[in-house]
Amino acid sequence: MVAAKLRTFFCTPNKTLLALPPVAGTLTRGLTRFARILAHVLAPQSLVLEGLMNKEMEFKPVVSVVKTQFQSDSTTFVDEVKLSESGLIIIMKSKGWSAKVNFEATYGFRVLDEGDLSEFWSVCTLKDGWCFEVMEGGWNSLELKRAHFVSGKLYDIKEYLIVGLNECVSVLGHEPPTIAGI
Repeated sequence: MVAAKLRTFFCTPNKTLLALPPVAGTLTRGLTRFARILAHVLAPQSLVLEGLMNKEMEFKPVVSVVKTQFQSDSTTFVDEVKLSESGLIIIMKSKGWSAKVNFEATYGFRVLDEGDLSEFWSVCTLKDGWCFEVMEGGWNSLELKRAHFVSGKLYDIKEYLIVGLNECVSVLGHEPPTIAGI
């Protein structure tokens, strides 16, 4: 019976609907009801997620610019990140220069899209510089909330943020980086 009714469904070549079969109303009402149920189920979860995100955004970064001989501009980007026997090496490039940033000893590093670090952009931008020391409110502060972040409990960790146009590198280390032209 349903198949016979569906055969009366007709579309023109430009996909204009000319006639709806009687069963279409039942399908539409069913989909509408499903969408309402789904919205009622997801809405409370989205509010919980929003609350969690707002709670996470309580971090207020405190940073200072690490002065380098390489002037930051809107073309500064992270070209390469490499962990080797000589430490963590980050190659930074700009239209007018290339630099090698070397952290001899690190406790950890992460590479994130700049969009995932939006809490920083009120206190550090490429106009301010591209190498920052993060004194509080950064990745180290987040890790220190974890009971099993052993390095943070045992050592005086310094955090640095290397800012590029798209990617950014957070580094937990013991000493400031050495920065040289290449």
